[in-house]
Amino acid sequence: MKKISILLYLLLMMNVPYVFAKAPVSIAVMDFALPQGISSADLASDGSYTGVGDFIIQDLLTDKRFNIVDKAIYAEQLADGHVQTVGIIDQESAKTIGKIMHVRYIIYGNVTELGNDTNENGIIGIGVDLHNVKAKVTLRMLDVQTGDILIAVSGEGKSESSNVKVKANEDYGLQIGTSRVSSISAYNAIQKAAVNAVEKFKKKYLDVEGILL
Repeated sequence: MKKISILLYLLLMMNVPYVFAKAPVSIAVMDFALPQGISSADLASDGSYTGVGDFIIQDLLTDKRFNIVDKAIYAEQLADGHVQTVGIIDQESAKTIGKIMHVRYIIYGNVTELGNDTNENGIIGIGVDLHNVKAKVTLRMLDVQTGDILIAVSGEGKSESSNVKVKANEDYGLQIGTSRVSSISAYNAIQKAAVNAVEKFKKKYLDVEGILL
């Protein structure tokens, strides 16, 4: 009889796991740096590009394990604190961010690569250039109290771009290396790289989830 009671209890527990689920972990996503010489204005002339961090936030918001703290709410305090919030963040800045935003963990990183392979077609400057725009995004999760990097991943993305040439088209899109590519294609490649980085992050998160406060 005792064994049956224990079994029934366990079955009931299995049907209500949400009650005992771990509370979401509060995380702040910082601004990701772009490669030197490229600005956010270069990636979307219509102003639609707001940053790699937004791609990451959009993806993480669908995961109930995370509570994303909005950095914009603390923008003034962060500015007054003169802390580094873009790209690679030093330990002192990380601690200050944690105190201001009331978070234990932050996600930060940068676009480490943005390049292209060009296949030129046509003669005398007339024809079509086909580009494979490639991007790589590096993402890290940091414990601001200890300074330990808990997770580090890199995501990759690719997008095609074509440029119809009429003589020397100096106004076409974004300059990457020696070629000009569509800014939209660069935008898409970065977005895909960010999403790929988050996918890898979520898989690695399972390894550290149990030790997070």
